[in-house]
Amino acid sequence: MKRLIFKTLFIFSTVIVILFVNSCKEKDNINDNSYLNQIAFDSIQTASGITYINYLVIGNSSASVLLCQGNDTLLAIPSSYKNMTVNSLADCALQNYNSLQHVIIPGSILSIGTSTFADCQSLTNLTIPDITTIGDYAFAGCNSLSIINSGRTGIFNVPASVTTMGNGVFQSCTSLDTIVMPSNISTISPHMFEKCTNLKYVSFPNGYTLIGDYAFNGCRALSSMSFDNVTSIGSNSFNSTNLASIVIPNSVTSIGDQAFEGCSNLASIQVVATTPPLLGSSAFDNCSGQLVIKVPQASLNAYQQDSGGWSQYASIIVGY
Repeated sequence: MKRLIFKTLFIFSTVIVILFVNSCKEKDNINDNSYLNQIAFDSIQTASGITYINYLVIGNSSASVLLCQGNDTLLAIPSSYKNMTVNSLADCALQNYNSLQHVIIPGSILSIGTSTFADCQSLTNLTIPDITTIGDYAFAGCNSLSIINSGRTGIFNVPASVTTMGNGVFQSCTSLDTIVMPSNISTISPHMFEKCTNLKYVSFPNGYTLIGDYAFNGCRALSSMSFDNVTSIGSNSFNSTNLASIVIPNSVTSIGDQAFEGCSNLASIQVVATTPPLLGSSAFDNCSGQLVIKVPQASLNAYQQDSGGWSQYASIIVGY
């Protein structure tokens, strides 16, 4: 009976996908008619449940996982369908699959799409192969996700092969404690770790140069951050974090609106540049009542009288 219900729901969902597919993604630039003619169906029965899969068949040799639904808790995504290689997970493919706890992605997969695993509330463990691309909000809202490619809870190891990561990939992953990023990534995309409330440590092997808007917004456990080689700090990027002191190096040329607003423990800011970088409005508002901004002594007047934003904090700017 349960199997019949899931199958009925799956067929209904397939119709919805067909009718509204463009609301999630333009499927590999395939026009509507050819797309409709190339959907294939399959199912996987395991000891923990059943998963129904829609594939988008691309040509004669490859396929993409278009939609998965069911009641499984452990899912090993197939590497092939019939004689075709499964090489991508489409946008929203497993979104809201709430019974899933552990997913193993095969080595044939090269990319994970937009919102592919978004809001999988029970997902705790994910095994990711050497993919190249992770789309926008791919794991957003997976608040139980605590292990990616590691044997330790709270640690995410993003594969070294990844060269592209979209916006908000780990947004609201509240069980994330530590993340090790690949060396090919030098930009922290907007909303990347927003509301990861337990995030304490981020490792970028080759550093990073750009920090996008809202990148760490609401990361209340984040207490330290290096800005070496960073050129731009986005708006609201560290709003409401637990930073206590920061050093802004000479490389930084701009700091966005509300970048550090609400950092209630932030008491010391040292700015290295002799020429004041651009500073957005309310960048340091609602920080510690003891906040002091230290700037080069020779540039003290330049900062205190700066029309680009620093003058709003003239009373707490001192020279060193």
